Amino acid sequence: MKRAIVVSVPAVILVVGLFVPAAQATTLINRESDSWRYFKGVREPSGGPWAWTQTDYDDDEWLTGQTPIGYGYGNENTPLTNMVGNYTTVYLRHSFTVNNPAAVDWLELRMYYDDGFAVYINGHVVWHWKVDHPPLSYGAVANDHHEATEYENFALIPFLVAGENTIAIHAVNDRMTSSDFIIDAELIAIPEPTTLLLLALGVSMLRRKR
Repeated sequence: MKRAIVVSVPAVILVVGLFVPAAQATTLINRESDSWRYFKGVREPSGGPWAWTQTDYDDDEWLTGQTPIGYGYGNENTPLTNMVGNYTTVYLRHSFTVNNPAAVDWLELRMYYDDGFAVYINGHVVWHWKVDHPPLSYGAVANDHHEATEYENFALIPFLVAGENTIAIHAVNDRMTSSDFIIDAELIAIPEPTTLLLLALGVSMLRRKR
């Protein structure tokens, strides 16, 4: 009996003979982007637990920074020098443009993180990892420790609209006295759906250890 094999490499995803060339993908947000708006979790953002995840949210009073954002790793482009002992979470927002949402079948999120996070697209919860189900409080803590060693891939349902879209990330540390914390994200649009590919990705992601 032939077994389904999933192999991820930079140029191609191979699933039992099905090739999806990287050239088909469109990068919506680059890693180490300098256009992230972020808010230190010393309190809840204005508008309540959901408002900040919406595209029309006014984040003019938020800070702007380049990822990775954090401390304790040495590769931070935006250091959080006052996080230890003061707050455990950081709220992040980034806008991106999609001209034809119907052409996007799913989104690939590549995360570099310590310790957990929740992700929203245009106000919809699309993923949460090593944290409780959203919405999370500003004082939330991750339910497991995770060291950032590489970018990890997650497949997201594309709740997209034509024009401006927003990804919102609530990044969470495992304790207020932690020696490190970091967050970065890359977002890629994948076109041309194949049921086999999506099923294989789902099985692969379910096998990841939390």
